[in-house]
Amino acid sequence: MPQVKKAFTLAEVMVAITILGTSLAAITSLQAKNIKANSQNIERLNAYLNEKFTLELVRNQRDTLWLQNQTPTKDNLKIDDPPATLNIEKISEPTPHFQIRAEADIKNSTKKIELETKLTDWQFAK
Repeated sequence: MPQVKKAFTLAEVMVAITILGTSLAAITSLQAKNIKANSQNIERLNAYLNEKFTLELVRNQRDTLWLQNQTPTKDNLKIDDPPATLNIEKISEPTPHFQIRAEADIKNSTKKIELETKLTDWQFAK
């Protein structure tokens, strides 16, 4: 009598293919979401870096004015074409300083990122 080899039934093969297909679809969907999230994070990071760069430009402008023995004012701290929207406000109390706020739009989004810092002018202490 010839030997009969055991094999998988059609039902078992169909179940295995269904499980494998569902798993691959889930992994593909997860990867697509990860790519989209990474893209959004890159846009947020770019906006944040634009703001940081803008604030550094203002600090550089302040330091340049100090080296030239000029007092920083709201007008001479302004930067031409900053990478982020810039708002400079002079605060007198309790310690004299400039309140600097940079705001950048996130690409492909309606959201914005805001950074704020205080620049103290050592010349106020005189």
